[in-house]
Amino acid sequence: MLFGNMLCGVTSQGAMFRVGKEREAEALEIPGTGPMMFTGKPMGGMVAAKDETVADDDSRGTLMALAFAHAESLPAK
Repeated sequence: MLFGNMLCGVTSQGAMFRVGKEREAEALEIPGTGPMMFTGKPMGGMVAAKDETVADDDSRGTLMALAFAHAESLPAK
């Protein structure tokens, strides 16, 4: 959480990152990422990352930077 806005979370297959719809395509270019699915539907602005992707410092750092940028663009809660 940053200023009350979600950044990321742990899932059974790795992690999810809230990068925002405007940064989603950029995040999905990172190997090991895909759309975050919820009840069979993609969640806009969210990406899923496999364990291997989260374990890679560069990939995780890029995803976190995208998530921070999105959260900083939102009003505090």
